[in-house]
Amino acid sequence: MIYDFITAKKGDDFVGFKVNNEKIEIHLPIGYEISSEQQSQLSDTELRKKISNLVSVIVETKRKREGELKSFIVTKSGKSYDFPVSACVFLIRDFFKNGYYTKKETVFSKDNSGKIHWEKTIKSIRPNLTKKNSPVYFDFCIRKSSVNDRELITEIHKYCIWHVFSVIGFLFSSYKPEKPHIHYNKKVFIKILNANMKQSFAQKETMLFQNMLALIENVDDEKSISSVTVGTTNFEHVWERMIDVAYGNTGEFKKEDFFPFAEWHIGNRNNIAGNLYPDTISLYSHNNIKKCFIIDAKYYGYKNGDGNTLPSMESIAKQRHYGEYIYKNSDKFEITEPEKNILNVFLIPYNLTSCENLKVPKYIGFADEPWNDNSKNYQTIHCMAIDCKTLIDNYSNDKERIVLLDQEVTKQTCKELL
Repeated sequence: MIYDFITAKKGDDFVGFKVNNEKIEIHLPIGYEISSEQQSQLSDTELRKKISNLVSVIVETKRKREGELKSFIVTKSGKSYDFPVSACVFLIRDFFKNGYYTKKETVFSKDNSGKIHWEKTIKSIRPNLTKKNSPVYFDFCIRKSSVNDRELITEIHKYCIWHVFSVIGFLFSSYKPEKPHIHYNKKVFIKILNANMKQSFAQKETMLFQNMLALIENVDDEKSISSVTVGTTNFEHVWERMIDVAYGNTGEFKKEDFFPFAEWHIGNRNNIAGNLYPDTISLYSHNNIKKCFIIDAKYYGYKNGDGNTLPSMESIAKQRHYGEYIYKNSDKFEITEPEKNILNVFLIPYNLTSCENLKVPKYIGFADEPWNDNSKNYQTIHCMAIDCKTLIDNYSNDKERIVLLDQEVTKQTCKELL
């Protein structure tokens, strides 16, 4: 399959994918490039994985920030409707893991092997009596499960799988399921799914039905799809979240503990004037020395050697302010020699080359205020570039345990700065 890869140039450029008449455009974020040569060197599976990783991080962030995901389908009749991409990703992954859903019916039979259902046995089978009138059973009611593939719920699941593969299946596999024979009926499908959810006590089943329902509620007809769009023009929030997951570590503290705040004092009344929110805080200890990184994730299109494409004075002043607040509270956070061991960092996306260590940040430079005191480390803000492609691939592989740049690597990179 041929993809047309387009790399964003500005922060508000669309990132995601668009399918129009079988032409597939993959819109990559700033700092992420796949050239024609690179595309030819990657297998179809590898390309699908990279595209799937990108879509996954966008969808994951959308759950945190409603309304920022553009996700819709346009039919050949010109009708447009929302496309529940989160539900579709769930359905595809569940299908690859578990196959088509089949409803299990519990039945009972006379047997002497298997799981005994004592209530049924006592009610339906006459026991033999011993000399002491104690009941003895030689036959039992055994609980068994039979699978009925003709269940309507199974056919609805097959319809859902066919539909999602028709729309975004190319992200995951070349597999194309056959269209089921069932005639699409939105009202009936919703009614059956709701009934099955009420009868289900298994969380796994309930989640499946919920995602099937989310899809059906957004499908109005079966007409051929003309175009599909899934993505965002706010990838900066995705970038911020990935950096926070990869680096964030506040130890026993809450992130809110690091937020500087202001107050209005009017007469005898005090009113909170608001907080400043640093993107990411990373506390760590090494050789009995506790240090702190204050990280600001900046989704900027940096051009080599051009300081105008880096964060402005407003961002620099904020970072100094964060550093000053943490410095003033360094006893609370138990930071060793805070004037040395509080470090301010901007992290920006970049397309590192294959000859560079993709898991080590590229040092760009630093910013300070020449007219101000810069005697403490936090008063100088360093800028480093992260390989965008590597961050996305690693983040998507395991969001719970990802440490793309573990603390040892980070310390090695910044050892001269500390």
